[in-house]
Formats: sequence, structure tokens, C-alpha cells
Amino acid sequence: MTDKDLETYIRYFPAWASSCTGVTNILLVNPDGGQESLMRGLFPGAQVISRTYPRIDLSREIEGKFDLAFVPNTIMCSVNPGAWLDNILRAVDEVWIQELV
Repeated sequence: MTDKDLETYIRYFPAWASSCTGVTNILLVNPDGGQESLMRGLFPGAQVISRTYPRIDLSREIEGKFDLAFVPNTIMCSVNPGAWLDNILRAVDEVWIQELV
């Protein structure tokens, strides 16, 4: 995560978080410490599960059901991003993605 990424998260994520009602179960995919801390701060009552490869492999079905997933700087690593997105979307109600463009 860059300083600019963090500035953007701090600016926009609180507004998104305030519009997310009933979020109790969050999946973080490959976050760094700052991203994980931010999500825990935005959703203090939620269970936050943080997974990195190989504990989570987006080319396979994701076990469990989540209200929200945050997937930063991950999809760009896929040889089949459509399949990865399909797997994420089957497991969560809402996805926040941050990627290099």
C-alpha cells in the first residue's frame, strides 16, 4: 500500500462503510497491516478474517459466506481474473477492490 492509497482509503472508505448496514463478517484478501487495521476500525463490531495465499486461493471456491470482502492488489496477479472475480462474488454480498491501473 502506498501513502496515496492510505489517503484515499481514509477519505472514501468511511462513507462507504456508513452505507453498509448489517456487516458482521468481513473477508480481507492479501491485505497489509494498514489495510487490515483500517477495516477493523471501520467495522469495529464485525468479525474480520484476513487470508493470504496459500490460505486463500481465488482460483478455487471460497469457503464460507461473507457480507463484505476487501481485495487489494490481487486480481492483477491472476491469469484468469474473471474466474477469480466469479469465486469472490459467489462468497460475498459486496466487494471492495483496489488495483493498480
